[in-house]
Amino acid sequence: MDRKISWKLYLTALIISIIVFSAGIAVGLFLTQSVNDSLQNELSGLRSRTTELELLFLLNSSSNLCSFYSQQVKAFDQDTSSFGAKLDFLEKKRGRLDQGVRDLKKEFSVMQLRDYLFVSKFNEVCPQKIDSLLFFYTNENCPECTKQGLVGPDLKQKHPDLMIYAFDVDLNSPAVEALRELYAINSYPSIVLNGVVFNGYQSSQEIESLLN
Repeated sequence: MDRKISWKLYLTALIISIIVFSAGIAVGLFLTQSVNDSLQNELSGLRSRTTELELLFLLNSSSNLCSFYSQQVKAFDQDTSSFGAKLDFLEKKRGRLDQGVRDLKKEFSVMQLRDYLFVSKFNEVCPQKIDSLLFFYTNENCPECTKQGLVGPDLKQKHPDLMIYAFDVDLNSPAVEALRELYAINSYPSIVLNGVVFNGYQSSQEIESLLN
């Protein structure tokens, strides 16, 4: 006996599948936008703190407030390190070509540059110095860049006061390009440790010996 095909049943199943699929896309887009908004708000807060420190330094750049500035820089460094870790995780999840990730990285790079300039001004005025390390890298066929990036957490653990700034040269950011030109960075990875350029991979031990 031939079974009668229920086209109505198939059509209902198709409509339900389309609804479920569309709902999944909508939820995914909502979550993506929520994450972007959350990180954007966090970045705005960090940017405001940078601006406040810069204005305060312009109002009083004497050594009287060096201890206060040092405490603020350390607290700010913890927050930026946390944000950088979240951004790195997001980039690994979505891919480095995701426009939302790229926009956040560009803004974060500018904020890092402003913080680095503040630390440089601090070192000119205050007797206690803050060590800084700039890390320039590319994601284009650069396994040594990935290897260099893994050195940062180990260094930070041993030298918590070391300020580390990572700059992705693939972002086409004018701020990063200007900094790269300033230090004549033409190969990757490269680091700038307290104003001195080192090209190529540098191990944790090599950087520690330079710091000491």
